[in-house]
Amino acid sequence: MLPLGHLSASYLLTKLSKKLSLKEILLIVFAGFVLDFDIFIGVALDKSHHDLITHTPFGAIIVWLILVLIFKNISSFAKLLTLTSLILHLILDEIGYWFYVLKFQTIVNQPQISWLYPLKPLFNRSVPSSFCSIGSFIWLYLNNAWANVLLEIILFGAALLILGINYKNSRINK
Repeated sequence: MLPLGHLSASYLLTKLSKKLSLKEILLIVFAGFVLDFDIFIGVALDKSHHDLITHTPFGAIIVWLILVLIFKNISSFAKLLTLTSLILHLILDEIGYWFYVLKFQTIVNQPQISWLYPLKPLFNRSVPSSFCSIGSFIWLYLNNAWANVLLEIILFGAALLILGINYKNSRINK
């Protein structure tokens, strides 16, 4: 899934509570896409960033602990939603594989997440050189992962709709 889908899903997650501060909302949304910063490491190592420790539940928990240590003054519920946002990121990445298994799309033909790491080793897949170009990757994704693209459009549309409703309501209440 692309960052827009992750951002949209994590924003929707923040709507589970009306008591979150702006700082907590931004942290939860940030947690929704921070795991993809490892793409630069993946490119440098010539491997899929989904095969790195950061794209495992174990790695997500480490990232969560770091975020919780940095942002100490947040509610317990915000801490839980931050962890949920990180795990949701992994689930959304893995959904692409299940869309392939269900024959809804033609790429992502292998599991994307090493769910049992460190009990089982990380995947070790090299990335085709054509993936090194962001433009060619996005073109391939948009043309072959249409179930993922549709899910991203739905998530973005829902997030945009809720954001608009919240904005309208805040303007009315003023």
